[in-house]
Amino acid sequence: MGRPDIARIKRDAEVAAAEADRDIAIKRAESQRAAAVAKAQADQERVAAETASLAKQAEAERDLDNQESQLSGDDQKGAGHRGQGL
Repeated sequence: MGRPDIARIKRDAEVAAAEADRDIAIKRAESQRAAAVAKAQADQERVAAETASLAKQAEAERDLDNQESQLSGDDQKGAGHRGQGL
């Protein structure tokens, strides 16, 4: 094996190492992008779930307020009828 062969082998090894580094960087960037997309999607789903939960809570509170209003209105009507009978 002569000097030209050794130089060619070294050059080929350096090119292969550089290509491997490039491939690793590409895979790392793809993984980071996929992780960022997954995190953003999870955040959107969390916000949607929180929004739905708050809406259900507000609806339940409104229903409770309506029931309380109806009950207090019924109590006032009942008290007025009782007072008239005396």
